Amino acid sequence: MVSVQNDFVRMHVQEKGAMVTAEFLLDGRWVNPFWGPAFPDSEDAFLRSLQGDFFCVPFGAPQAPVLPVPVWQGPWKHLSGMGNWQHGPTSHMMWQVDRADREGISLSLSDCGVRGISRVTRNITAAGRVLHIKDTIHAETEMHIPVGIHPIFRLPSVGVTELYLPEFQECRTYPGCVDESSVFEPDAVCIPQAVPCRNGTTIRAIRLPLAADTEELLWLGAVSQGKVCLKNQDERYLAELRWDTKALPNCLLWYSNRGRKAPPWNGSNLCLGVEPVASAFDLGPDICCGDNPLARRGFATTAWLKAGENDFCHSIELRALKEGEKNEKDSVYR
Repeated sequence: MVSVQNDFVRMHVQEKGAMVTAEFLLDGRWVNPFWGPAFPDSEDAFLRSLQGDFFCVPFGAPQAPVLPVPVWQGPWKHLSGMGNWQHGPTSHMMWQVDRADREGISLSLSDCGVRGISRVTRNITAAGRVLHIKDTIHAETEMHIPVGIHPIFRLPSVGVTELYLPEFQECRTYPGCVDESSVFEPDAVCIPQAVPCRNGTTIRAIRLPLAADTEELLWLGAVSQGKVCLKNQDERYLAELRWDTKALPNCLLWYSNRGRKAPPWNGSNLCLGVEPVASAFDLGPDICCGDNPLARRGFATTAWLKAGENDFCHSIELRALKEGEKNEKDSVYR
């Protein structure tokens, strides 16, 4: 772990997966909005290191999963040369620390195992109470590949966190079951304020934790702006994620809401992944690069990389909530 600090932000980066966490100084207290590491004793190396914010190249599953919804069943052609890791080798390999000082931390990953990509870099800086992260893919040739940024925020076991989302062209549930605990109706077009469930009820997916113990994914296609906020009422802070929608036009929400019962999750984990993506859910390159239902509807399920440097930028800002501060009128940005 590499750590640096300025007046308002303590930045930490784990070399394995270049996973970033940070604490922000708010009203004389240090606040950490990030999740993990939750499973330091896990036998699974990825779960043992999983935390914070990381870059996924390629984003999603290494091979196309088997899905129950007919239009998502392929056949899909397996793409070799993409690595064999969930969320790509960038999430699993050891990165080299190139710089670490009061100004920030820079890391690089050479020979990441993805055909056509020579190098990936990650540059973390802070200005005031804003954490800035620039990820760069150095491509040897033009290519299409699913790409995603994977910030994970912790959720309180008591109290309420409100989720504020941008407008979008389409919101869909996962075309299957994320976990045996999943309750969302598969492959449903919906709104986050009323997500349909298999038992005929709906769940308000902007008020966290969710009302049901479950594991879910919700995909927002072609968002109007790269801006998502989490308002933690009990701890009195607002976390704001911003990103460039020209590079990553969609947003994937991962709800880990006490659903997974097997170790090390043990039915107690609470977190929310707010993941800017050019991807179809987390279905991986086989599906995202193919003729999938979302691509046929005109949504970008891959990022287009030009030969040379391709930047993916995002920021996370924390600010303190004032006593008695009023809520937004609703949970969708206009």
